[in-house]
Amino acid sequence: MPSVTCCEPTIGVALWDRLAAKPGPGAAGPARAQDFVISADAVRFTVVSAARAREPVLARLVVAADGAHSQIRAVAGIAADVVDYDQLAVVATVATDRAHQDIAYERFTRTGALAVLPLYDGNTGVIGLPPAARERTAGARRRRLPVAAAGAVPAGAPGASCVPAGRSSYALKLTRACATVATRTVLIGNAAQALHPVAARDSISGYATPRCSRK
Repeated sequence: MPSVTCCEPTIGVALWDRLAAKPGPGAAGPARAQDFVISADAVRFTVVSAARAREPVLARLVVAADGAHSQIRAVAGIAADVVDYDQLAVVATVATDRAHQDIAYERFTRTGALAVLPLYDGNTGVIGLPPAARERTAGARRRRLPVAAAGAVPAGAPGASCVPAGRSSYALKLTRACATVATRTVLIGNAAQALHPVAARDSISGYATPRCSRK
């Protein structure tokens, strides 16, 4: 099934433009929110800018979209069930010998799943999901990832000569909040449920397939 990859900055610009056109509180960024206090009458927190300026905020509702380790979920007193997949995702940013042309590739191989994704700055993001458990060192997997990327995409695609620009790894865990709504709090995205990347991709395909069938 065909799909479209939209770079995060493109979505971000659209969201910022939309926020700027709406009346009411403005948007702040780069910034972080901290010191959350959620009570029956309001939500209070502090926005800290990159210049360390602090601005107190009083709101009627907070929407938690701060990831699987959501601090807002914790402050709201919402528990989460966590299942460890005993698997590491290895992520790398690579420079390629050919332009990616905004094309993404995804492969499911005998050695694990691999995604090659175009980035807005011309580099390419590579995500590898090796099948082996953690007894194989993450360092060894990080070293092999650019090589795997070079061999897992079709001829003519970027990746014949990969120069790692940055590599990291993180543990994959299924995180499910025990509730998505609490006092003046709503959880969305990974704060509500964080899936395995392959499962998340299959879910998106599942939602899209009926729309394609209707056409």
